[in-house]
Amino acid sequence: MPPSALRPMPPIADLRDVEASQTRLSTYFQTWGLSTLFHLTLFLLLGLTWKTVLKPAGEEPELLRVVELVAKRNTPEGAVYVERPAATSDSTAESSSPGPVDVGQLLGGAASPVDLASALPKAADATGLGLSTGQPLLGGGGLLDGPGAKTMPTAGRGRTKVYGLNGEGFKFVYVFDRSGSMGGSGNKALNAAKRELLRSLADLGDTHQFQIIFYNEEPSIMKLSGLANLMFATPQNKREAERFVGSISADGATQHEPAMMMGLKLSPDVIFFLTDADQPELSPGQLERIKRLNGGRAVINTIEFGLGPKIRKYNFLDRVAEENNGSSVYVDISAQ
Repeated sequence: MPPSALRPMPPIADLRDVEASQTRLSTYFQTWGLSTLFHLTLFLLLGLTWKTVLKPAGEEPELLRVVELVAKRNTPEGAVYVERPAATSDSTAESSSPGPVDVGQLLGGAASPVDLASALPKAADATGLGLSTGQPLLGGGGLLDGPGAKTMPTAGRGRTKVYGLNGEGFKFVYVFDRSGSMGGSGNKALNAAKRELLRSLADLGDTHQFQIIFYNEEPSIMKLSGLANLMFATPQNKREAERFVGSISADGATQHEPAMMMGLKLSPDVIFFLTDADQPELSPGQLERIKRLNGGRAVINTIEFGLGPKIRKYNFLDRVAEENNGSSVYVDISAQ
């Protein structure tokens, strides 16, 4: 017989204590594991509960429903956690689910989300370049002032000419001589100048501006409603211009500088300067003042009226055009 067979058996009470300890230890680990599983599942369900899936505008948001996966059951051996069937009736699920979420309240208490379409500017709110659905504008301070006018896009710029000299821009000023020397031969020179001015004005559109200055020893500027500003070339304003031009007669002496200074103060893009170049001519000092006041902003085109071929090849009109980015032309009035 082996020696181990002779080893005495432990007392029955000691065996029961060992079994009880093993049972308690097993129950502890089972309970701890089930508790851990329960809390992990609970945190997962809480996360799913707060996740809301929003549908497009006009539909109620759809909420995820919570499904209970475990249940607690008390037994003599302690708490036992068992799985519970997931299927429930639609009515029960709907009654236990929270109501629709008001997105406006989540964003700070607003009753509903902001309507972006109503907040955006509309085309009717934009202001155009002098266009109007009501009465035509009688005057204005000009669309483009200063050197910036030369850098604007060419789209929408007016194009016109006087005796073949082209002008391009938004603002045009006509400075025409009306002194007594323009009235010879039955006002032939003055009448020809008036026709050419009105023909040039007809090329301009509603978004372009103009002003007319006739001068002898003093300038006479066109006024509408008491204003002597630039005015838009609307049909109504063109008719007013036609009446103003028709009222002009040849008379008096000649002073070029005041009329030119008046025209430059309107900050035009183009000046058409027409005269028969009668005495007195612009002096070098006057030419310098015109150049300085203009500052290269306006193109000054000069038109000289005369009888027969041009005698002086270069005079003050040629210099005005040369110093102010313009061109000059001589017109034999006897051929008109």
